Amino acid sequence: MKQILTNLLFIYVLLCPSFCLAYKEQTHRRLSQEAVEASVLKTDSNVLEDLGLKPFDAPDQFRNYRNDPRNISQLVQDGAAFEDVPGPRVRHHFYNPRTGRPANSCGVEHGYTSPDWALEDREEIRGIGPTRHQDDSFADTRQFFLNALTNPVEDERERAWGRTFQGLGQVIHHLEDMTQPQHVRNDMHVVSGLNPPYDPCTGDPSWYEDYTESDGLPFLFYGGYPPVYGAADTTTFNTPRRFWDTEDGKGIAEYTNRNFVSAGTNFDQPNALEHPLPETGAEWAEDKTALCQEISQENNIPLPTGFAGQALPCLMTFNSTYVGDSYRPGRNALNKRTSTHSLFTADLRAFNEDGIQSYTLNKFNFFEAYQFLIPRAVGYSAGLINYFFRGKLEMKVNPHADGYLITNKGTEDIEGTFTLYYDSEDGTRYPVPEATWPTTAATGQGSVLSAGEAMPVPLFAPPLSPLPKTPGQYMLVFTGRMGEERPIQEAVGAVAATQVKLPYPSFLLVKEGGTYRSKYLDQGWERIGEGGVWFASGQAVTDKLVYASEYRSVDGGRSFTPLEVPPGPWEYVGGMTYVGGKVLVGIATAQNQVGSLISTDLGESWTWYPDAANLNLYLTLPYHIGERILFSGTEQWFSRSEDQGKTWQSQTITVGGVVPGNPPITEAGGVGWVSRTIVWNQRREDHVLLALGMLYINGSSGGGSNELLGWDSGDGAAERSKEPGAFPRQKLHNGIERGWRAQSGDTEGSWQQGVWKSVDGGNTWYKVETGSGLESLYWAYENKIALAPHGQALLATRLGTGLGSF
Repeated sequence: MKQILTNLLFIYVLLCPSFCLAYKEQTHRRLSQEAVEASVLKTDSNVLEDLGLKPFDAPDQFRNYRNDPRNISQLVQDGAAFEDVPGPRVRHHFYNPRTGRPANSCGVEHGYTSPDWALEDREEIRGIGPTRHQDDSFADTRQFFLNALTNPVEDERERAWGRTFQGLGQVIHHLEDMTQPQHVRNDMHVVSGLNPPYDPCTGDPSWYEDYTESDGLPFLFYGGYPPVYGAADTTTFNTPRRFWDTEDGKGIAEYTNRNFVSAGTNFDQPNALEHPLPETGAEWAEDKTALCQEISQENNIPLPTGFAGQALPCLMTFNSTYVGDSYRPGRNALNKRTSTHSLFTADLRAFNEDGIQSYTLNKFNFFEAYQFLIPRAVGYSAGLINYFFRGKLEMKVNPHADGYLITNKGTEDIEGTFTLYYDSEDGTRYPVPEATWPTTAATGQGSVLSAGEAMPVPLFAPPLSPLPKTPGQYMLVFTGRMGEERPIQEAVGAVAATQVKLPYPSFLLVKEGGTYRSKYLDQGWERIGEGGVWFASGQAVTDKLVYASEYRSVDGGRSFTPLEVPPGPWEYVGGMTYVGGKVLVGIATAQNQVGSLISTDLGESWTWYPDAANLNLYLTLPYHIGERILFSGTEQWFSRSEDQGKTWQSQTITVGGVVPGNPPITEAGGVGWVSRTIVWNQRREDHVLLALGMLYINGSSGGGSNELLGWDSGDGAAERSKEPGAFPRQKLHNGIERGWRAQSGDTEGSWQQGVWKSVDGGNTWYKVETGSGLESLYWAYENKIALAPHGQALLATRLGTGLGSF
């Protein structure tokens, strides 16, 4: 007997590839198509855009594992179809939520449960052969997703995108199978129409799949059940496994198991432990005499008769049951045709001639069940797709300190690692040096970044080798734990990503032959205008809106028009600084008095604030920390404003010792000269300055939001006085005088020409060695502009290469 049972089970395993499908290929394709269209892949345009992909309605083409080019929806459909190939994989498509067990025939279990196989969230499945070795689980698809975001080779990334969407199709195939009652009630079955001999191990023939595939009938019922994971609810299904089974009736396997019967678990075969019967309602009968007559004529058999030869009524009694939806109780309803009790066979092609009635499931029952099961197959599948892409990140410039802010825009805590990537001209993707950061709590306590919170990250050097294909464009990738999804064994865990656009260093300059703009640092210069105006300093508010001295450009520097300032005897307008919002602050002169010119509407109107303290503000670009504190040079050190330039106070300076890693100060006992021009390090320690050229200065001390740079006198350096306390003067082009002052009692040897650095908001200063030859220095980083004094040509340099003529 044992040998006979073993042989029967072996035959079952061979037959199961052909006989044990839940839904057939076209049904799975249509279910998956509807799920994709109900998911965020179509309904939220930001999802694909954030991943650097084209919109859903104008999709990218990627390849499935058979190398066929397909769009996103087609790839998901392919995956849903491929999950049944090769055939023996289908033995892993069963799950009874009452027992937590896989397919079982004659007391012997076959394969893994559907969630174990589809998710690999408890162990890796690494057997021999495609039916025992899992390569397309949720965990595998996470790895494909990560590869699509980070693989260096562009072709490999595209292949990984194909496998990502195909893999999603293979996973949601299982949720679709969970809406076939036989797959959740341990009802082993074979496909109807093949007519294999019945035995207790291979189970009853089932007409469910055939009828589902025919006539497009279930396609009438796709809509109406929204994705179970989305903006309305992100907590019920907070792990992939809970889509199957929440242990309180909300999983799709639980819903189907509790509310429906199957061919082998009908009302005449109760089993309260494995497949309890639904709560029954009223029974009611329909007269099917016409069907009896049709069967009689087609098969040339008499109509049903009783023992005494009397004609029997051709009735079909339907059992109604209550269908409870534990997840959405408002969807509770009555299934009017859960099961049939009649003399007809399940295929309605024959009847018991002796009139004996039995419980069967036929097309009337299936049609009624579809109205419950098909919409939920779509809603749960779409929900899992939404869950897969639930991670939401944001990276932007930190407005309050050096560096950037990474914000967890999702609804769950995350813990792991952020890495920034960029693409070169040839499509190769590289990690950005110095741009990998572990998560930290927004409070600075712990490593968990809570939902809605932001963590600061330091600045990084713009990538130079190789140069980026699109300057300032990066892919930010997170890996680690997100909510309850976490790395297990070798699995990567949760993955989230977003394409970010960060400001990047670009220069605008004027020389005799016109106005030029660089694409990235000193690379890709383009002549964009005729020039013809002279700038001392300036700044770009946006890619289009540029302020430079007393001029404004609304076309990115291609043309400039004079600023419209309030009426008055304006002789000179110095640099304009964009403070934030719509506020601009400039330094100007009127009747030999210097003061602030402030606009709160980006230059449409201006208000004049004279320097009441008579500090002789230096006519150059004021520099700001945050949105309120500004620094401006004066003829004696520099001044500070804490109200966006309306009033100014003199800033006291202490010249400090040595920046760690820099040579010590040796001149005049460490007392030096600090310029009237101040630069706040808004971005990082790698300061980009202009001194008739672009110069990188790589500071070696720690950064911070209080870092400032100052430097000594520029144009006047060649006219330094030999006499202590003298004031040499230099005439500018518009007749305004600007003077340099030596510290009383010093001689020429005490002048501290060079760059100075402060890390405490300008109270203490350290000298930064930069070499000789620095003259007029202008800030030139990210959205600032830098222009050569008097229209002289600039020199351009790249980090580590030295100066070269432009």
